[in-house]
Amino acid sequence: MASRFRRCATAVAVWAALIGIATGSARGQAVEPEAAPSEAPSDAPPVQLSDVSPAARALPPGPPPPVLVRRVRVGLLVGGAAIFLAGWLPALILGAHGGGGCDSQDCRDSFDVIGIPLVGPLLANDKNSNFGLLLPLALVQAGGIVMSVVGLVGRQVPVEPAKSSWRITPTLSPGAAGLAFGATF
Repeated sequence: MASRFRRCATAVAVWAALIGIATGSARGQAVEPEAAPSEAPSDAPPVQLSDVSPAARALPPGPPPPVLVRRVRVGLLVGGAAIFLAGWLPALILGAHGGGGCDSQDCRDSFDVIGIPLVGPLLANDKNSNFGLLLPLALVQAGGIVMSVVGLVGRQVPVEPAKSSWRITPTLSPGAAGLAFGATF
């Protein structure tokens, strides 16, 4: 039992040393033998192993990396535009009516700027603090703008390979007429 344990431990140590040599050579590093403390260092040049280990040469090459393209996220773009419009159209309607329920000139002046996207509701809220609905309008507009920008920036997706197809083409020549069949796969 003890001899079996020693053989297993020796095998593990040998494999660990081989893996260390292989990974050191894969990085292009020179592997230098360590001199024993009692021995004098030799004048032999450092050992340089090949760039690729024999085990790595035997493996077939892996698949090529996928080709990535940037695509617009249409759902985020359309959703962001819809949310932005849901916040901007009420502000435009309020601005067009000019604050019909306002008594003071300051109140009516605040509705002049409410139609400006994103900052209009904030400016109108600063001029007249009676409008509790204007801050949520600005937040809805900001959310719509952010969603639209993220949709326009898009994301990188792998290009799908071309699918097989077939086609039939009419053929006409001085001696014959017919159909030509073509396929790609």
